[in-house]
Amino acid sequence: MDKQHQTIVKNVKHQKGFALILTLSVLAVVIALTSVLLGYFTQVYQDATATKALIQGNLYYNDIKTILNKKKSRKSVYEDFLYLSSLPLGAPKTNFLLNLHCYPLANGVNINWLGLEENQKFAAQSSVAESLFLAIVEKYHLKDGNRLHTLLVEHMGKVGEKSIVLEEERLRERGAIGSFQVFQEILERYQLASDDANVLKVPWRELFVFYPMPSSPKENVIDARYLSSTFIQLLFDVDMDIINEYQEGNQLNFSQLIQEQTAETLNRKLYKEKFVAQTECEVSYRYAQNWFRFTFVDIQGEVKNFEFYAKQ
Repeated sequence: MDKQHQTIVKNVKHQKGFALILTLSVLAVVIALTSVLLGYFTQVYQDATATKALIQGNLYYNDIKTILNKKKSRKSVYEDFLYLSSLPLGAPKTNFLLNLHCYPLANGVNINWLGLEENQKFAAQSSVAESLFLAIVEKYHLKDGNRLHTLLVEHMGKVGEKSIVLEEERLRERGAIGSFQVFQEILERYQLASDDANVLKVPWRELFVFYPMPSSPKENVIDARYLSSTFIQLLFDVDMDIINEYQEGNQLNFSQLIQEQTAETLNRKLYKEKFVAQTECEVSYRYAQNWFRFTFVDIQGEVKNFEFYAKQ
């Protein structure tokens, strides 16, 4: 009888232990599922917020586009105002906050000019691009400049032909380098292949600009008054302190600097010292307690290329 009682007690304890293990296992699964679902719902909420922010950003973009299109001349809007400072707008009662800032788009060598070596129509553009690239390779001691050059040109294809189409269709991945992000991807490929950390030390954005080149040689120009000191020093071998003496506000007295400090003959068709109708603008705005931003370009009086960026 005692043996039977002991057996029953053992079975009960075993069942309780098994039930406890089973309960803990189920609880662990429930907790895991809850975490996953909460993460999913959080992601869905974030995605929904981003989608609504995109719609709101597009509305802002169209409003700005409408206002700019009413201006026959953009010069005063950009050079006298938006190039100098950003434009903050806000209405605290409605939680509306927006900041608009614009800057010259052609204040450097278009990276796509590196692919124009065989196109005689763009001989001047190709020449300055190659000179600048070689100066970068030498100054920053790139291990394999030829490899990097090849990677860039291979991505571009026949830029003189393709990029014109790409500018219209916005299919940048197939040809012209249309953004700094695309350029960065090529740099990463080069760095992995060449194990060259020096390529990351180059201030690329102070030297090149990254957007699909216009179709006409006349529109492929450099906005000389807004060139960086780094650009002048590297390409024209002028000391930084001397460059600063020719700086007037946010503009550079470029032709005077070149005339007085170098033996260069200035190509006035390429280096422009009057307003160049090529501008990029960035708008940051608040939506649902988060900040988002978008960019667009204004080229030859056409506002286009709206690009939205997720939460900042």
